[in-house]
Amino acid sequence: MAPKPGVIPLRPLDIGEIINAVFATIRYNFTAVYGLPLVTGLGCVLLFVIFGAVEWSPLHAFYIDIHNHVGDTGWTPSGSEITNVLFALAGLVLLAFVTYEATYIAATLSSVATLRHAVVGRRVRFRQIASESTPYIWRLIGAMLLMQLICAGPMLLVVGIIVLLAFAVSGSGAAAAVGLLGFVFCLAAVVWAIYASIQLTPLSATVVLEGKNPVEAVKRAWQLNQGSWGRALGVTFLSGLIGLGIGYAVNQILSIFYVGALGLSGTTGSVDTSDPAAAKHMLITELVIVAVTMPVGMLVNLLTLPLTPLAQALHYIDRRIRRESLDIHLAEEAGIPFGGVTPPPPFDTPPPPATA
Repeated sequence: MAPKPGVIPLRPLDIGEIINAVFATIRYNFTAVYGLPLVTGLGCVLLFVIFGAVEWSPLHAFYIDIHNHVGDTGWTPSGSEITNVLFALAGLVLLAFVTYEATYIAATLSSVATLRHAVVGRRVRFRQIASESTPYIWRLIGAMLLMQLICAGPMLLVVGIIVLLAFAVSGSGAAAAVGLLGFVFCLAAVVWAIYASIQLTPLSATVVLEGKNPVEAVKRAWQLNQGSWGRALGVTFLSGLIGLGIGYAVNQILSIFYVGALGLSGTTGSVDTSDPAAAKHMLITELVIVAVTMPVGMLVNLLTLPLTPLAQALHYIDRRIRRESLDIHLAEEAGIPFGGVTPPPPFDTPPPPATA
């Protein structure tokens, strides 16, 4: 039987063992895994608060203007009011995108950095993981941007060429041919994007565990995952499916709470908005529902973020065990003696001693 100093046995892993190791790593190193994405998420919430404070005055003035012109069929909002609303919507979308990307990168950094200790049985804390992982932030961002360019670049190129051809050709027959050609090439670009993104599954681990720069990390991840595309797809799909399942279950519970809150408030039917008391009652009920469901939803999203990065990093470790005898390296790091030739260190950047 293979030794198991940490969350995995030191031998080639099956997908079930990878998924079990994901939850074992979280269970034994909870603050290390979630500390960095939690701090990042709180920082993003602060950005939302600042943005809301800046936009409150113009949006509130717009609301008052609408309220004062209810029933006035000839009224239209001014250009500045429309601009303010569009700016607010665009700002919210941008902040939501930045929030997701920032928390996902933070979760990836903390998860992979924690895993290097968990596989050899070391337990670590938030402070140590933050100090070990933050030096790789810009390398990881660069590697992810490069991966997105590799995956989405052909699609952007195809769309650009099709748009140019659409303006260049004339006649219904030529337009139909361009449309068919565009569909075929767009489909091929989608297939390439899926293939490339799965082929680069070990990317984050090559950055955090081996200290590779973006270009080296892409080459290393692609080479390491040769012959294991289907397995990488299974690991990524299953971990993502588990996260979606957890989110779906929580959403069902929240929907029950939503219906129950409306029932208890007596507002299950139509509300006479012309009645100030009824409208106020409905508004308070909706605010209570939002105050409960929004933080719960954000918390669930935060809790499920590390699942896929951890699973993909474990796939990286499995590939190195199968191709580079990483199990022997990890056993020696865990203090389990192995005979034979002394191999090189398991990772290019040896970790500092774990803290209590």
